[in-house]
Order: sequence, then C-alpha cells, then structure tokens
Amino acid sequence: GNDRSGAALRAGLGAFSLTPHRLVTDDPDRIREALGLLVDEGHDAVVLTGGTGIAPRDVTVETLTAFVDRPLEGFGEAF
Repeated sequence: GNDRSGAALRAGLGAFSLTPHRLVTDDPDRIREALGLLVDEGHDAVVLTGGTGIAPRDVTVETLTAFVDRPLEGFGEAF
C-alpha cells in the first residue's frame, strides 16, 4: 500500500535510531501482536499512524486502549 504518513514520520524522526517500520492490517489481533513484539524487543517508544479515523475499519485507538496505563487527555489534540 501507499504509506505516505509512515514515510513522513520516519523522515521527521531521522535523528533517532529507528527499527524497520511495520505495516499492520486494521485488525485488532494483528495490532496487538505487532505492539507486543515491539515491547518484547525492548523499544523505548512506538510511533503509530493510521487506523485512527472514524471509519468502522479504524480500530487502532480502541485496540491500544488496553495498553494505556495513564491516558494523556488532550495530548493528541495539541498536535
């Protein structure tokens, strides 16, 4: 697929040591699996893009809520 937002993020984060990016389908099991692997690998941060809209297939936010210990309300809106 066309991952323009992922390419823009990688360009903007170029000063950091990055792992190869991963494209994951809009499927809760695949998203949880990918995040779990990154956590198990010991990464300090995970940057996500896509799957955050209002279409029925956009399940990223709902899927990742289970991983959040302390939500930062309004943080996303600041961007």
